[in-house]
Amino acid sequence: MNIFSQLKDVIQTKSGKLLEDFDTYQDFQPYLLCRWISMHNPHFAVLLNDTLNMCYPGITTKDQWYQLLVSIIPKDRYKYIKYIKKNKKEKNQNDNIIESLSSILQISKRETIIFLEHEETNMKKIKEMFK
Repeated sequence: MNIFSQLKDVIQTKSGKLLEDFDTYQDFQPYLLCRWISMHNPHFAVLLNDTLNMCYPGITTKDQWYQLLVSIIPKDRYKYIKYIKKNKKEKNQNDNIIESLSSILQISKRETIIFLEHEETNMKKIKEMFK
C-alpha cells in the first residue's frame, strides 16, 4: 500500500482498519504521512503541530500514531497534493569550470572560488583550458 492510499484513509474514508494487514503495517511511516497531511491543507499543518508537540512523548507504536491521526484530522475530500520541494539552482558555465577545477586541484568548491577571485588569476587561460 502506498502513501496516497494511506492519506486517503486518514483524510477521507477514516476506516480505522488500515493497519490490520501486516504489509500495510510495515509500510506505514508516521513521519511521511504527517508531512503529506501538512501539505494537503495549511490548517492541518497547524493542527498537527499543536497536537503532536504535546502528545509526541506518549506515542510509541504505529497503531497509536494511526489512531491519533484518524481522530484529530477532520474529514475532508481528498485532493491532489502538490509536493513542496526546493528549487534547483541553474548551472552556468562558471559552475562547470569551478567543479572541474576543484576536482583537478583536489580542493573544495569554496576554495576554488576564492582562488578564482584572486587578482593574479587569469580567467581567460582557465576558460580556454576547459573548452
